[in-house]
Amino acid sequence: MNILKESVASNEMLNKMAATADSSASQKQGGVAEIADSVFGGIAGVIGSTQEGAQAASLASVCCVCVLVLGGVAVALSPAGQNAGRAAASKF
Repeated sequence: MNILKESVASNEMLNKMAATADSSASQKQGGVAEIADSVFGGIAGVIGSTQEGAQAASLASVCCVCVLVLGGVAVALSPAGQNAGRAAASKF
């Protein structure tokens, strides 16, 4: 076992690798900060810059409005919707 320890200790390549690993190691945030960084970093990677984020929000709201308008049109064109429209119009 001593022979193995001595050969590992005297190996130049292993010493260089250990020195490189020690010098390139950096301290990372931990706990909640790491989770928040990964979540918001992932969202920022998908959306991109702040202007693209605003465009994504605008696109989402336009899609929601279109779905609501199409739903209203479908109800208004159905027989039950037309009867409800007549009943509502007669009250005014």
